Amino acid sequence: MGLPRAIKAHCEGNLSLAEVHYKRALEQQQYKPELFQNYGALLRANGELAQAKAIYRQGLDRYPASISILRNYANLLRQTGEITEALMFGLQALRIAWRSGDGALELVYCECIDLLSKQESLQWSYALLRQAIEELGVTTKLLWALFRLSSHEGSSAFDADQARLIFELVQERVDQAKPLERAEFLFSKAFYCVKRENVVEAIDAIELAQKILTTSTFQDQEERDKAQKLMDVNSWNASCVLLKAPRFEAAWKLFEYGLRAPAVGRQRWQRHLKKVFAHKELPLWRGEPLQGRRLLLLEEQAIGDTMMFLTFLPTLVEQAAHVGLVLSARLSPIYKRSCQYWIDAGQVAVWTHDEAAAGSLRPDDFDCQSPVGSVCQYLGNRIEDFAPATPVLKADAARVTAFKGAILTSNQRPLRIGISWRGGGRSDRIKLKSMDAQMFAGLMRDRPDQVIFVDLQYGDVRSVIANWKSQGLPVVHEPSVNPLKDMEEWLNLVASCDAVISVANTTIHGAGGLNIPTMCLLSQHSDWRWLNDPKVERSYWYPSVGIARETVQDGWSSALEQVSRWIDEGCPMPDGPVHTEMSEAQSLCASVAAVGAGQ
Repeated sequence: MGLPRAIKAHCEGNLSLAEVHYKRALEQQQYKPELFQNYGALLRANGELAQAKAIYRQGLDRYPASISILRNYANLLRQTGEITEALMFGLQALRIAWRSGDGALELVYCECIDLLSKQESLQWSYALLRQAIEELGVTTKLLWALFRLSSHEGSSAFDADQARLIFELVQERVDQAKPLERAEFLFSKAFYCVKRENVVEAIDAIELAQKILTTSTFQDQEERDKAQKLMDVNSWNASCVLLKAPRFEAAWKLFEYGLRAPAVGRQRWQRHLKKVFAHKELPLWRGEPLQGRRLLLLEEQAIGDTMMFLTFLPTLVEQAAHVGLVLSARLSPIYKRSCQYWIDAGQVAVWTHDEAAAGSLRPDDFDCQSPVGSVCQYLGNRIEDFAPATPVLKADAARVTAFKGAILTSNQRPLRIGISWRGGGRSDRIKLKSMDAQMFAGLMRDRPDQVIFVDLQYGDVRSVIANWKSQGLPVVHEPSVNPLKDMEEWLNLVASCDAVISVANTTIHGAGGLNIPTMCLLSQHSDWRWLNDPKVERSYWYPSVGIARETVQDGWSSALEQVSRWIDEGCPMPDGPVHTEMSEAQSLCASVAAVGAGQ
């Protein structure tokens, strides 16, 4: 039968097999609430949010009183930013749970209170919380909900001293709780301390939570699994907050938990890694001196992240006897060209994953291995450690000259500015990182004859380009370039530009790696790769990348004005600060809000 097999595969973590059986269960009409609840959750975990919505709606058509489906659907709607709709289904689940006395009543209360808070309906949140306490008593979860409300930015019901008193009441209650609850509280306390500009106490809370989870004895495997997930997810989230401060030393150590923290989408972990050798075959590099040793670096995460982490390659080549790179087929030719001098000198070698799988590599060719992002904890503890050499990428000079010639011949405009306006990644993150095409088009209007804009955007944007051309905007599109099929040719096109304007996506890594004058239109929802400090005007990863920030007050308007002035000035090399003396805690405070959106 499809459904039992689907649930079994799902529990074992075999999501692809589970999906096959869930589909079969639907075809065989094995309708039960669990089918829609679990299949929707799987699709959501795979990042297929539209399909997950469809499954949840189908389930609610058949089982409108299913609290589990209602809660899952409400949480999905919250994830996609549809707070009003999420609240509607959450309150529906609350009414049913209240009437039936369902065991999930306390959780549903807390979820609805948080949704009302998210919607800035704070008085309604307090009213619902009061009702919950009258009905269920002063439980730890409800006390914690009260604390979250009291520390909400828009809350005026409590002053700072009262909020602190509530916090101490929660802590007193939690001190008597089980290890899992204590650890969960301490992780939450860390983020609370960050918002109160107490970074030292935040880090202490994280370390104590980790100690509780690693030294406590748990009753069964289910509790042990919960403890590990709590450790992985919260440590990863903490790293993302601390990196934006920056508190590099603590952050990069916590960053390692991304190798096992679950991710939304088909990328199973936050730091996706394709292993070549098991740890028993080739030990991990733990930061010991590399003199005389041979290090194998493994590509991880998205293409842009690998390019970003490989800005440390000059440092590693200087320290190690030999560095091997295992990269995707898209990146391999770029780094074979960029590292040609080191390759000829025997200091670097580059392989694709297919070549490694075919036996081109042996573990005894190396002394140690490392995911490329893991080198940061040993090499990147100070802002001065980053970008040790520029440029780090090298394009094909003949192809670059050909692109330049083609653009000049067709347009006779000497200043070529590459453009990209849409972010990558999960669908919910794409919206947060991207800019509306018509808004972006304002940068190209009323420009002097010497400026031409070159499309560098990933994906099929022919309709956008056609629309811009119909408005008389000076933009060119090279149809032969497809970065998903031939990234080296795309990089050659990037290198043919005199300057680049882009949102935070792979284009930034390409332009920054080539050391091209670049302006990044940085969303207010930026992730751990960027510092929060608004006085920081350049990327610490790429000195040639300036920052124009979207703000809560002005939206994109001030950023677009900044970039427009930069174009008027002829796109000079950005020279603003990559770091300032702004209080780390103030910067951390802004990071907390980004964790939920980013993860």
